[in-house]
Amino acid sequence: IEVEAKELTSGNTARSAKQSNYVADKLENVTQELLDLRVEHEATVQDYDQLQAKYEEALRSLSDLQDAVDEARHPERSRVRDSTVFESPLPKVRPDSFTSDGKS
Repeated sequence: IEVEAKELTSGNTARSAKQSNYVADKLENVTQELLDLRVEHEATVQDYDQLQAKYEEALRSLSDLQDAVDEARHPERSRVRDSTVFESPLPKVRPDSFTSDGKS
């Protein structure tokens, strides 16, 4: 009976060592995969931040261009006023009609 118990114990030990090695390998693989994902995530966040900065710059550029177009269409509105109260009001300009062809 002792011999059988020793064989079972040595068999369990060998199986336990194999399981431990398997678990250690799996842990190493999962850890490496997590590290790779973290690096990829950080790169993606940096790319997103750069894209967001470019988007905001594009919006500013569009706003500046729209301001330039508006000033070109209505140069009398772009005059600098010295105060909020002035003697002669600016001439009123009617907005373009939606039916006009825009060639005024």
